[in-house]
Amino acid sequence: MTTDSMRTRLAAKLPMRVLQVAFGIAVSIVALTFALRGVDWPVAREALRDANYAYLIPAVMAMITVLLLRAIRWRLLFQPEPGLKLPRVFGVLNVGYMVNNLFPFQIGDLVRAYLLAQLEDMKKSQTFTTVVIERLVDVLVLFGLLMVLAPFVSIPARAAIPVAIVAGIVVVVGAAMLGMAGQRGWVLQLFDSLLRFVPGRFHDNFRKMADSTLDTLSVLSKPRILGLVVGWSVAAWLTTALVLYFVMIAFDLGLPFSAAIFVVVMTSFGYFVPSSPGALGVYHAISIEALVTVFDVDRGLAASYSMVAYVVFYVPPVLIGLLFLWRERFSLRQLTALASQQGSEDEVGLVGNLPDEAERSV
Repeated sequence: MTTDSMRTRLAAKLPMRVLQVAFGIAVSIVALTFALRGVDWPVAREALRDANYAYLIPAVMAMITVLLLRAIRWRLLFQPEPGLKLPRVFGVLNVGYMVNNLFPFQIGDLVRAYLLAQLEDMKKSQTFTTVVIERLVDVLVLFGLLMVLAPFVSIPARAAIPVAIVAGIVVVVGAAMLGMAGQRGWVLQLFDSLLRFVPGRFHDNFRKMADSTLDTLSVLSKPRILGLVVGWSVAAWLTTALVLYFVMIAFDLGLPFSAAIFVVVMTSFGYFVPSSPGALGVYHAISIEALVTVFDVDRGLAASYSMVAYVVFYVPPVLIGLLFLWRERFSLRQLTALASQQGSEDEVGLVGNLPDEAERSV
């Protein structure tokens, strides 16, 4: 795809993108308004003034540990790739999170998949498939944690039902991916049959994509790798809960560690809701409602806590991502162009239509 054709497509999609951004911002405003209703602002200001901010030091350290654990897990999905260095994977991962925090459309995962493929000369279908696997494992682990908490935490039906629906969909998709990983020959035979309905000039590209995707999925057929991926995922999410627990201690909420796990699960599923960059407003609404509804925390205190917790989650990946881009001599302007390009692609089309080395416009 040439630069001119890409610009034409971007121009054609601009009105729809503007509407999507406007809708996301509207959702964030509504969510924030809902979350902050009835807040006793003197109580909120007092909570911010009296918080023990020394606990934010271990909170930030735990957040960096979360990012490192996620990088270790992502690198595992490329087995065997002996030349893939953890520092680069760590940097690209943070660039993806940075994009989610700074740009609309929640396209950070697409950008990091493309960026790693570009930097490491990998197939884009390979990097994209690993991101899909990551997200499926994340949802399953989160749902598992919620099931463990269920006997000890009164989960509102309005929260449990949508989470169960999402988890059910992920279970079906995950089972399909596991089946594909163990039945490569049958899947390729079926794929070749379907290719009869596709114009001949696309056959080679689609077949290469299928081969690359199945190569990546093959890690799921290796019990050791699959166990490690799940193990690192559990460790990452429990450490994420530890981040929130330190912030809860800073605000003297007097809640157990299980409360931090519950808030992590609820806010993480909230990222499925379209909103402004960084899930601004949606994160605060879910966090506040979880604390007020389930744990009977004062709304003003919960609002102050959610503001600080959001900053702890938001800032580290942005700073690390910017540092990595600087080290790689990759400008923010180039990343903006890349993010805009990826925002114009459907997820299915992304893998097959990303420009090759000679066609890169960034």
